[in-house]
Amino acid sequence: DLAIFHNAVVFWVVFACIMVVVPLFFIRWPREGNIITCGVVGAYTVVLAASTYTYTSLSYITLDVLKRFLNDNFSRAFISVPLQDI
Repeated sequence: DLAIFHNAVVFWVVFACIMVVVPLFFIRWPREGNIITCGVVGAYTVVLAASTYTYTSLSYITLDVLKRFLNDNFSRAFISVPLQDI
C-alpha cells in the first residue's frame, strides 16, 4: 500500500520490469533458475489451493494484480482483506 503504486503507470512499469529482470537474472544459471521457479510456482499454487478453504489474505496478491488490470479506478478502492492488521 505504498503511495507511489497508486499511479497505474508506475505500477505497471515496475510490474513489467520485475517480470523481465527475474528471468534475465536466472538465464545465466538455467538449472538453478528452473529449480527456484518450480519451487516458487509450486509453493504459491499450494497457497492458492489452501486459501480457497481457509480464506487467508495470500491469494489477494494475485487478485490485486488482476483487479488492477481489469478496473481502471482500482487504485482508489479500499480492499478489506481477512487477517489484516487494523
